[in-house]
Amino acid sequence: MTTPRGARTPQRRLPRQTVVGVVLGAGAIAALLAGRRPVSALVVALCIFAYAELRGLLAPSAHRATLAVGAVGVGAFLWAGYRGRLSSIPLIAAVLTLAILTILVVLSEATGRADGATQDVSSTLAASAVVGIMGAHILLIRSIPRVGFRGLLAFGLMVLLNDAFAFFGGRAFGRRPLWPRLSPNKTTEGAICGFLASVVVGLIAGFVLKPPFDPKSALAFGVAIGVLAPVGDLVFSAIKRAAARKESGGAFGPLGGALDAIDSLLFCAPLFYWAFRTVAL
Repeated sequence: MTTPRGARTPQRRLPRQTVVGVVLGAGAIAALLAGRRPVSALVVALCIFAYAELRGLLAPSAHRATLAVGAVGVGAFLWAGYRGRLSSIPLIAAVLTLAILTILVVLSEATGRADGATQDVSSTLAASAVVGIMGAHILLIRSIPRVGFRGLLAFGLMVLLNDAFAFFGGRAFGRRPLWPRLSPNKTTEGAICGFLASVVVGLIAGFVLKPPFDPKSALAFGVAIGVLAPVGDLVFSAIKRAAARKESGGAFGPLGGALDAIDSLLFCAPLFYWAFRTVAL
């Protein structure tokens, strides 16, 4: 079929999800390259939004006062990660627990109602601890002297490229759903593509980012992240499905919310930090 003279040839447009993903990925890499403060500010912003979304999934009708206290707690956890003060995290958790319990007692006395108090306390503590402590480990990676930048660069690329290749690989080759009940759009073929991307990043890090990596240790990191990244995605998908939600929010348009964007990073960060710490120190 020929196109009539003077008629415009239809152009294929990139899906909005792809465009937004590329922009966010480029922004994250730019922040990492810009220095410790810009990347830390980006992590803090994403974690605060992710906390609010997770807490909304767990307890949609909880008090705003406890929401605010939980957000302060997330900020305190992230501050400890930024400063490299791992020992401060248990103290912050204890103070956060006491603060939330105290506020609930005050609210109950003031309103004469204690409906949903248990869910309010548990959801706020769970959301702030999950996002705050896991997010703190992202910043703890960066805080390791001399090699923190290289560690965070390798970690970020392993996880982000895992997500990207899983998405594009699933669209191109996906046939078998990975876990239909939790995430029907994710496929086994996409997960394999994401796994291979993490392994390739690990191999490259082993030869380029020396020290602290070497080919064997970097390959082990790539394999571990290749397995854990989709697991983390499925874990948070289970929480969303329990709340009858497909996405955690709409902060990033077609990509969903902040929690959707960083769920794999949060899930993988503690294991990567502790393993990387043994290699780097």
